[in-house]
Amino acid sequence: MTRHERVSADIHMTFDLIRHLVAHPEELEQLPDRGVVRIVSTDRPAEPETSGEPTITFVAERSFRRVKSAA
Repeated sequence: MTRHERVSADIHMTFDLIRHLVAHPEELEQLPDRGVVRIVSTDRPAEPETSGEPTITFVAERSFRRVKSAA
Protein backbone atom coordinates (compact mmCIF):
# COMPACT_ATOMS: atom_id res chain seq x y z
CA MET A 1 0.00 0.00 0.00
CA THR A 2 1.45 3.35 -0.99
CA ARG A 3 1.61 6.30 1.39
CA HIS A 4 -1.14 8.04 -0.58
CA GLU A 5 -3.41 4.98 -0.34
CA ARG A 6 -2.81 4.65 3.41
CA VAL A 7 -3.53 8.33 4.08
CA SER A 8 -6.68 8.15 1.94
CA ALA A 9 -7.87 5.04 3.81
CA ASP A 10 -7.17 6.71 7.17
CA ILE A 11 -9.20 9.76 6.15
CA HIS A 12 -12.09 7.57 5.01
CA MET A 13 -12.07 5.62 8.29
CA THR A 14 -11.96 8.86 10.29
CA PHE A 15 -15.03 10.21 8.51
CA ASP A 16 -16.78 6.85 8.95
CA LEU A 17 -16.11 7.12 12.69
CA ILE A 18 -17.41 10.70 12.79
CA ARG A 19 -20.61 9.60 11.03
CA HIS A 20 -20.98 6.75 13.54
CA LEU A 21 -20.53 9.08 16.53
CA VAL A 22 -23.04 11.57 15.12
CA ALA A 23 -25.54 8.73 14.72
CA HIS A 24 -24.75 7.39 18.23
CA PRO A 25 -24.09 10.43 20.45
CA GLU A 26 -24.25 8.28 23.59
CA GLU A 27 -20.89 6.75 22.56
CA LEU A 28 -19.40 10.20 22.11
CA GLU A 29 -20.37 11.09 25.68
CA GLN A 30 -18.52 8.00 26.95
CA LEU A 31 -15.16 9.02 25.48
CA PRO A 32 -12.76 10.19 28.21
CA ASP A 33 -11.20 13.64 28.10
CA ARG A 34 -7.76 13.62 26.48
CA GLY A 35 -8.38 10.08 25.27
CA VAL A 36 -6.70 8.76 22.15
CA VAL A 37 -9.06 7.28 19.59
CA ARG A 38 -7.55 4.41 17.62
CA ILE A 39 -9.28 2.96 14.57
CA VAL A 40 -8.43 -0.67 13.85
CA SER A 41 -9.10 -2.06 10.40
CA THR A 42 -9.49 -5.72 9.56
CA ASP A 43 -7.11 -5.38 6.59
CA ARG A 44 -4.08 -4.13 8.53
CA PRO A 45 -2.65 -4.96 11.96
CA ALA A 46 -3.18 -2.74 14.99
CA GLU A 47 -0.21 -0.69 16.13
CA PRO A 48 0.73 -0.82 19.83
CA GLU A 49 -0.38 2.13 21.96
CA THR A 50 2.52 4.20 23.26
CA SER A 51 1.09 7.60 24.24
CA GLY A 52 0.18 6.77 27.85
CA GLU A 53 -3.21 8.47 27.43
CA PRO A 54 -6.48 6.51 27.77
CA THR A 55 -7.05 4.69 24.50
CA ILE A 56 -10.45 4.07 22.93
CA THR A 57 -10.37 1.56 20.08
CA PHE A 58 -12.98 1.29 17.34
CA VAL A 59 -13.05 -1.45 14.72
CA ALA A 60 -13.65 -0.09 11.23
CA GLU A 61 -16.45 -2.00 9.55
CA ARG A 62 -17.91 -0.97 6.24
CA SER A 63 -21.66 -0.57 5.92
CA PHE A 64 -23.78 0.40 2.95
CA ARG A 65 -26.99 2.31 2.60
CA ARG A 66 -29.13 2.36 -0.52
CA VAL A 67 -29.38 5.90 -1.86
CA LYS A 68 -31.30 5.69 -5.13
CA SER A 69 -33.21 2.99 -6.98
CA ALA A 70 -32.50 2.26 -10.61
CA ALA A 71 -35.35 3.12 -12.98
